[in-house]
Amino acid sequence: MTGRLDRPGPFWAAAAALALVALWARLAGIGNVLTAGGVFLKPTDSHYYVRFALLQLTSFPGFASFDAYVNFPEGARIYWPPLHTWLVTAAVWLSGSRGPEAGAAFVGPLVAMAELLLVGVLARRTYGGATALVAMLGLALIPVSIESSALGNADHHVHEPFLAAALAVLLARAVGGGLCKAASGELPAAAGGELRAAVLAGLLLGASRLLTTLTVALIPCAAAGLALAAVVARERRGNISRAAVWCGTSAALSLWLGAALFGRLASLEYVELSSFPPVLAIGCFGLVAALTPSPLPRAGEGLTRCLRPWALAPTAVAIAAMGWQALRASSHLLGGDPLMALAAESQPLFRYLDWTVDLLGVSLLLLPLAVAGAARALKRAPALAPPLAFSVLLAALAFLAQARFTQALAGAVSVLAPLALPKLFEGASPRVARLAFGLAVLAALSFAPALTPIPPPAEPGHEALVRSTMRWLREHTPPPGEPPSYAVVAHHDMGHLLTLWAERPAVATPFSQAPWHLAGNARASAVMAACDDDEAYQLAKATGARYVLANPFYGILGRPEAEDERTLARRLLDQGGMATSRSVATAHFRLVHDSPEQRLRGKQGSWARVFEVVPGATLHGRATPSAEVVARLQLVTNLGRSLEYERRGLASPSGDFELLVAYPSYGQAEVRAGGPYLLESAGKSVRVQVLEQAAATGERIRVVGLE
Repeated sequence: MTGRLDRPGPFWAAAAALALVALWARLAGIGNVLTAGGVFLKPTDSHYYVRFALLQLTSFPGFASFDAYVNFPEGARIYWPPLHTWLVTAAVWLSGSRGPEAGAAFVGPLVAMAELLLVGVLARRTYGGATALVAMLGLALIPVSIESSALGNADHHVHEPFLAAALAVLLARAVGGGLCKAASGELPAAAGGELRAAVLAGLLLGASRLLTTLTVALIPCAAAGLALAAVVARERRGNISRAAVWCGTSAALSLWLGAALFGRLASLEYVELSSFPPVLAIGCFGLVAALTPSPLPRAGEGLTRCLRPWALAPTAVAIAAMGWQALRASSHLLGGDPLMALAAESQPLFRYLDWTVDLLGVSLLLLPLAVAGAARALKRAPALAPPLAFSVLLAALAFLAQARFTQALAGAVSVLAPLALPKLFEGASPRVARLAFGLAVLAALSFAPALTPIPPPAEPGHEALVRSTMRWLREHTPPPGEPPSYAVVAHHDMGHLLTLWAERPAVATPFSQAPWHLAGNARASAVMAACDDDEAYQLAKATGARYVLANPFYGILGRPEAEDERTLARRLLDQGGMATSRSVATAHFRLVHDSPEQRLRGKQGSWARVFEVVPGATLHGRATPSAEVVARLQLVTNLGRSLEYERRGLASPSGDFELLVAYPSYGQAEVRAGGPYLLESAGKSVRVQVLEQAAATGERIRVVGLE
């Protein structure tokens, strides 16, 4: 059977069947994505990819990397990979009248199918048909691999299983001397083939930064694979040293080319398309080349020996150049970035073992067995070193640092498992071999639940609950202009939806790590966490906010110390900015829209509320000295609910008073007053009209009749 699968016809028939099974698994949630209420992409990076694609359509063939609608007022350079962005752009363009989100929804499944077949081709040429098909099975059906490329997911993480798998195979070819294409022996490769594989691996590392942002993790994994091979295969150190030189050189040059075309060559910012990844490649692969002298001379070895000591110099320079950025990256990796400390994908897997099982499925059990099998056979088959290094390092990163590395881990394990698990049972009795085969069949059958349709969620997601509010913002607020003149302050998780659905600039977004993203998120958090009304107004004004969007939240980004009940975010969401026994009414944030969608549990009320930021009108006059002055206004929201707006103050010892009020008593807004303000003090009362312009521009209105 194994021999038959090496033939093109049977192999491609089986590969096509696997591809169809993989596609079916990725379409299992079609009813939750393509709905009667519209297309619902996986939140929320996929939504920004649609906006980013729309920007590219207006600038093609150039690449628009700056978006003035992100992190207003400065705007932001978007560091997402350009080649993947163009893939989404093509899908959006092809979707035509069906809408951009309908096209973007299919990016994940289609890209995953293409890359699955590419891995199959590469693995078949390296290991044979049977091993290639088992590797394809893992890539097709490991749960996290499905999730990263499911219908509705247009994010760049779709490429990471493919990149990890393909790099592991190419570097195994570069090591040579134990590829085990046939069960009975090894597949020694000519030096030219090894170097060609090393160059291809380097070029793929260079291309990886155009496809995803994980390149800075893939480079050390690749170098570690070569280093491990050099440790266990002393007789092949010359080959491995040359492979490191060629792989590192081709990676660095292609990464610099990508930075020159799409990024900033002069920058060493680790999250950008910058010079950081190529410098990292020089440092990592240069270190491997410098520390792997060969004990066996061979043709061309003299040049390599001469170059090897010099490799320490560029390696040292590279390490020094990227030192600060490496420290920043480590800090962010371990939770120093407020958003990454909060996001689920940035949590280490060891904290959530049930989630780990959901992400990795049976591969969670196969991984330690595969590692044990590879370790057992490593000296006889040093080409196992690259897939082993990728699997171990990515697993360590996923379990100890951030779960986001599980996507690449799925690709590495898919290659390692079919190669290493047989090594674990070499020499076993027939009974043990039959038992191992039965367990392998059970492992394959464990993927079956991935093929069942995904039921609709028990409760609507945040995107469904806020969509009508985003449409309201687009249709009922003034166009921001080009460049935009104002922004909306909201919690960071609403940022991408604001820029796509509302077509309004956002101060905070789910972007992180880059200094400009951190600064924008911090400005929005300062507004939402403010406990003083005037402080919140000044902060909102400083960041150019004209509107505030309030919706349910579990904490304010980067402000764990904030007193929840006193924050602006809580007062606007729960009380609509009205006075309570514990807080005064706002004078600067007036309610302009309540969403018809209601909060799902706990406190009742609209799920989303929109407030306009205004200086407020000043009611001033004279009253009884030191007496309390109260201004009341009856309001009716767009949903017909009644609110009582009340502002209180004290007259001075000389009788002068001033009260700031946010609402007009006359106008055509959705939230309307039932009549003029009623001002009362020391048993006297008077009615006062406040026009829309007065509240919006901060006019002063003299009040008489309370003396």
